[in-house]
Amino acid sequence: MELLPIGSDKLKVTLTEADMESYRLSADTLNWDDTGTRKALWSILDEAKKQCGFDAAREQILVQIFPSRAGGCEMFVTRTGERRRGANHESVRTAIKKSDARACVFDRLYYMIAFCAVLRDSGYKDPADAYSLDDGRFLLIYYKDDPRAAEFGRITPLSDMEFYIGEHTEIICQTDAVTRLAALI
Repeated sequence: MELLPIGSDKLKVTLTEADMESYRLSADTLNWDDTGTRKALWSILDEAKKQCGFDAAREQILVQIFPSRAGGCEMFVTRTGERRRGANHESVRTAIKKSDARACVFDRLYYMIAFCAVLRDSGYKDPADAYSLDDGRFLLIYYKDDPRAAEFGRITPLSDMEFYIGEHTEIICQTDAVTRLAALI
């Protein structure tokens, strides 16, 4: 992999066929909706930050991909200058690494608040983060398995939400979401 900064807001990434295989990518089938594609891209961008200081974690990006005849591709990553609305990507990765982290998506804010009240009443004291999703739903990340969550929302694998959270959310409250939201009832 070759990383070449072009000005302060653009990066050229050249991937060989071997690089594409190691990241499990195909230039013909790259799709941002695919979790594997997003993970690979963020791994490449993490490496770019280490090697050449190109940090795309806090801004929206535009990615252009051009397949090469040799089986690799050239990728141009441009920071658009717009701040990302979502969560700090590292804080979400930290939550995902914790085996007891849970995620529940709620259709209405009231359902999330009601579930927070249930957690509070059961003695919940761990951290929890609450987000509004750009599709009008709400997300709670918490650290206690509670089957009652399914009565209020849809339990979702947190690993499926990692990149979605970073791109399509706004933080309602971090760390003490259960306490703060349960107080609204």
